[in-house]
Amino acid sequence: MNTIQIITSSYKKLEIYKDYVDITTYNTPNSFDNYKLVIIDLSYENLLKNTNFDNPNKNITLINDFCSIREMIENSKKADILVCLPQNIEFTCTTYKNTKYYQLKNYLPVFIDILKVLLPIQSIKIFYENNETKINDTFGNSAFGFKNDGTYEEITHSTSETITTLKKQRILITSLELIKNDSYVLLFEYLRLIGIIKDKNEVPDWVRKYMFYDDEEQMKNVEKSKEQIKKEKEKIDKANIKLDNNLHYKSILYTNSDELVKVVFEILEDIFDISLKEFIDEKKEDFNFKKDEITYIGEIKGVTSNVKNEFISQLDEHYAKYLDKLQEEGSTEEIRKLLIINYERTRDINERNEIHIMQDEMARKRDTLIIDTKSLLDVYELYLKNNCSNVAIINYINNNTGVIKVDNIKKIL
Repeated sequence: MNTIQIITSSYKKLEIYKDYVDITTYNTPNSFDNYKLVIIDLSYENLLKNTNFDNPNKNITLINDFCSIREMIENSKKADILVCLPQNIEFTCTTYKNTKYYQLKNYLPVFIDILKVLLPIQSIKIFYENNETKINDTFGNSAFGFKNDGTYEEITHSTSETITTLKKQRILITSLELIKNDSYVLLFEYLRLIGIIKDKNEVPDWVRKYMFYDDEEQMKNVEKSKEQIKKEKEKIDKANIKLDNNLHYKSILYTNSDELVKVVFEILEDIFDISLKEFIDEKKEDFNFKKDEITYIGEIKGVTSNVKNEFISQLDEHYAKYLDKLQEEGSTEEIRKLLIINYERTRDINERNEIHIMQDEMARKRDTLIIDTKSLLDVYELYLKNNCSNVAIINYINNNTGVIKVDNIKKIL
C-alpha cells in the first residue's frame, strides 16, 4: 500500500499515478488513516451535475458520497487531507427534455454550500480569478482564489499575491490544477513545496552542476521543452483573448438594456465608420446618426417574446417626433428606421421562432427594417472576414424594409 490515496472520478483517469499512489473513487474510498495523505480530486467534469433545471443547488448526484466522505474525514485521526478544487468547469442541469449549461464561476455560493457538505469547515470565501502560482521550478494554474478572514493558514500564493492554498488543522484546500491526466510531476512538486513530501537528502548544488553521462543532453531537452511550452502558452493566451473578444460580440444574443446597446453601438460604429460617442440618450430613440446625407433612427431591444407590433410602433413615435423637430427647424432629411432586436433572448439561438409574417408586413408598410441580433452578428462576421464590404451592407440597409435577409446580402456579393 502506498502512503497517498487519491479519491477521484475513475481509475482510468489517473492511470499513470498507480505506481505511486492508491486510486479510489468517490463511492469506494479506503480508510483515511491507512495513509499519510488523502487527496480529494474535485476536477471531475460532471461533479456538479444537477437536477434543478432553473436554479442549480447543492442537490448534486454525488451528494450522498460527499456526506460519507465527510464522516470519514471527521473520524480520521492521522491523515492529512488535500482537497483540489475544480477549475471553471461547465456543469449541466438536466430535466426529462432539456439540458442547461452553467459555468462554475457564476454559481460559487452553490459550490461553497456543496463544500460544506463535503468538509467540516466554515466561512470559506472563493472568488473567480485566473492566476498562476510558482511551484519550485514550474507554475500551477488556477481559475479561483481565496479570501481569508484569519480562520485559515495561508500556504501558497499566486504571482499576484492571491491566496491559492488554505489550511486548517489537517485539511488543505487548493484552487491549483494539480491533478493532470498526462503527468504527476506538478502534484509531487507541490507536495514537496508544502512539506508533505520530503527528499531524503538535500542535494548539494555542486552535485547538480556536475555533468554525468547524458546530463547535458537531458538539460538541453528540458530547456528546449520549456521554450516550446512558453511559445504554446503564448499561442493559447492570444487565442483566449480572441475568444473573449468574440464572446463580447456574441453577448448580443442574450443580453438586453445598456449591455446590449453598448455592443450594438460598437458594431454599428465599425460598419458605418462613425462614432456614437457624441450621441446623447434623451430616453427617446436608442440611436440617431447621419451617414452620407441619410439619417438613421433606431430602437434597440432585448426581449423574451417574439417581435411585436408595438415595438415597430414605438420606433414610429420616435420617427414622428424627429419629423416635428425638422419641421420646426424648417429642414428635411432622408431618414431610415431600424429596429435592432434580440428577441426570445432567453432561448437557445437555434430554437428561436422566426419573426412572424405579420410583423414583417407591418415593418414594410412603415418603411422599417427589422434586424435581429443573430442576423446583425452574421452580417458583421461577413464584414470582418472581408466577404462583404461595409458599402454593400449599408446599401442593403438603405434599400430594404421588413425583416433583414442575410442570404440576400450574400447573393449580391
